[in-house]
Amino acid sequence: MRYAGASESWSISVGEWDQGVDAALWLRDVERIPVGPEEVVPGPLELDPLPGPTIDPSAGSTMVEGWLFWWRTVVGVQRALPEDVRARLLARPEGLASPTGLAALDAFPELQRLAVARQPELRAWHIARKRAGIEARRVALGDGSRRVRSPEGEAVRAVEAETGQQVAPFRLRLLVLPVGEDRIRSAGDRTFLVPERVRGTEAYDRWLRRLVRALA
Repeated sequence: MRYAGASESWSISVGEWDQGVDAALWLRDVERIPVGPEEVVPGPLELDPLPGPTIDPSAGSTMVEGWLFWWRTVVGVQRALPEDVRARLLARPEGLASPTGLAALDAFPELQRLAVARQPELRAWHIARKRAGIEARRVALGDGSRRVRSPEGEAVRAVEAETGQQVAPFRLRLLVLPVGEDRIRSAGDRTFLVPERVRGTEAYDRWLRRLVRALA
């Protein structure tokens, strides 16, 4: 989604049900890849029961480096791809725009093969999750309309009402994650990782208004 002021002076992009994000988080948790805590790495998915792994638990440790590379790529904090990897990606039909970001795993073939092998399960989970989210939103509206509350747009309007003037130009990117934590994480470059369970709450609204004030 994209919300922008009438004068196009500001923009907030909201990424919900992102395939690359979902794929990386799902494979990490399902295959029990032991990624340690990091500022840009969120907690586990809200997924119960968790499907079983297909690899020996001890093999997961060899995939941590590849998973972190994949994750940083899909959330946009991979500053620069190695030239040989970038050249291979650009030569592929999907280039750098693979929906699940699997092309970025050319340098990590073992993890790439595992991700491809589990694509049917991943795709089924992702589609079901997205459909459930859309249906929940439709039911919440209740009147059959297509209006969707925009906490992001409301935050900007609230700040403008407080200050009595339009906010200064800014750009903000939010990725909404289906994880079981309440922490909003910074991914740098005005990108934030927002737990799905947090977005739209009063705590989220307060956080967003503070951020808009600081940026604008």
